[in-house]
Amino acid sequence: MTINILEAKNLKKMDVGGLSVMSSPSFFPILDPYVKLSLMLNGKRIKKKKTTIKKCTLNPYYNESFAFEVPFEQIQVGLVYSHYGHFTKSANTCLYIYIILC
Repeated sequence: MTINILEAKNLKKMDVGGLSVMSSPSFFPILDPYVKLSLMLNGKRIKKKKTTIKKCTLNPYYNESFAFEVPFEQIQVGLVYSHYGHFTKSANTCLYIYIILC
């Protein structure tokens, strides 16, 4: 199974504590976004991958492909779930994508 990550648009700025900022004062930095992919089966993460980090942008363009070795009988995708988060440890913004196999 191949997953293509193309781009993200209009990501919100995040403050140092990880809170979204509606206005964009100059003291709130634009962080470095990336995407984490997790392939899930029966509630367990069986594979994980991530894109490269795009520096100082709220509209990152990735155009990256990820191949997952999945047995044919498990290729039916039941759900794709995503959420937007922030790692204070590394000061990067992350979009998480969970691919749930049936």
